[in-house]
Amino acid sequence: MTTIDLSASTASSPTKPASWPLVAAPFVGLVYYLALLNAFRTAIGDVVADSSDLQAAVADGVHLWWGAHWIYHSFAEVVSIAFGTFVAGGLARERAAVAALIGGFGISLWWTAWLAIIVFLFFVDPTSEAGEPRYEYVIAAIAGISAPIIGFTLGEGIKGISTEVPSGFAGIPRAHFLWLWFPAYWYAAAMIGPFLNFYFSQLFLDDFFSRFKLLYLSIIYLVPFLAFAFPLYVGLLLISGHIPLPTRNHSSRMRPFVPQALGTITLIAGWVAAAAIQYGIIQFLNWL
Repeated sequence: MTTIDLSASTASSPTKPASWPLVAAPFVGLVYYLALLNAFRTAIGDVVADSSDLQAAVADGVHLWWGAHWIYHSFAEVVSIAFGTFVAGGLARERAAVAALIGGFGISLWWTAWLAIIVFLFFVDPTSEAGEPRYEYVIAAIAGISAPIIGFTLGEGIKGISTEVPSGFAGIPRAHFLWLWFPAYWYAAAMIGPFLNFYFSQLFLDDFFSRFKLLYLSIIYLVPFLAFAFPLYVGLLLISGHIPLPTRNHSSRMRPFVPQALGTITLIAGWVAAAAIQYGIIQFLNWL
């Protein structure tokens, strides 16, 4: 009698990708998009030379987020959309393009609902002020339309990064993304200002003598940026397993939760240490 080895065919059959990353994609994309966008909002006073209008309140008490700084707002939207759809796509691994597209639709639905409320309030009371200049809402509308396009365009690149290692998002266990949006906001809020200020300051170093200012600019901008970038980089490497930690006898590796726990501690303690360094630099420069 002829027998059929079902185990061989079962073992050789490809594993069906999980469907939950596609279901979670619109929420993931929106959460990480808002985390970075709010980091840009937090840092705007450190980047824009004249941000006095941001502290001005309109008659109904609405605080301005962007004011007249539409260039900064546009840049923040593009970067934040790319970041949100990047995370949403990376969690889906092989189906990154579809997940990034869906993540972009999550951002679109957010802005559709928000702008619908603004339009409704305007029709209820045409004399009311929306708070922001109207072109800021045009930027938001364009962001909502372009979010799925940006996500789908980045899809293949996201897939390549996510599937470099056999599991997770580039090795980071996907469960960590339930909380990584929190350090994403705090690190970005601390790093955006120093990075953009250092970058833009290079545009005004035209002659040889002015380049002596580079040392001063590096101290006040580049050192704080690197102070935050280092623990962020090391923490993510530990969580993703790219920094293996051997045991005492070097015969086996530590359990996965050990480097992940160390990575989490590095992200938290590293931010506090970097904030202390930044505060110390500011106090020292004020003393001078």
